[in-house]
Amino acid sequence: MPAPNFHVPFSIPKAYGGFADCSGILKGSQEGLALEFQSQDGLVGIFRSGVRNKVLFWEELQALDYRAGWFRTWLVISTASLKSLEGVPGVQNARLHLKVSRNDRPHARELATFASLRLCERDLKEMQSRLETG
Repeated sequence: MPAPNFHVPFSIPKAYGGFADCSGILKGSQEGLALEFQSQDGLVGIFRSGVRNKVLFWEELQALDYRAGWFRTWLVISTASLKSLEGVPGVQNARLHLKVSRNDRPHARELATFASLRLCERDLKEMQSRLETG
């Protein structure tokens, strides 16, 4: 399955203990998930960080969950290690909650489906290699 050719805008509200807000874009690729984000101070809203990039390879990911409620939609990225999400604000227990706007729900759902498929393919390859060697 080819990678989706769109991006999902997200926000990380109250990052850095409420002193900053982050916004960015999540993209899927054959290698993994790419995060582009920047922070803005939560007090005055004037100071912004530069744009930062983080690539999460499929081998590092455990799941990308789509959670839609009545009022909020979240994409939750889970990794096997905190090191995978190093430098990304808002990480708790190797999980990153990305808030998605209502207008971007269809793309978020499709990206989560794509990620689930890629992770299942990865796990299947691992099981096949274990069977062949064992």
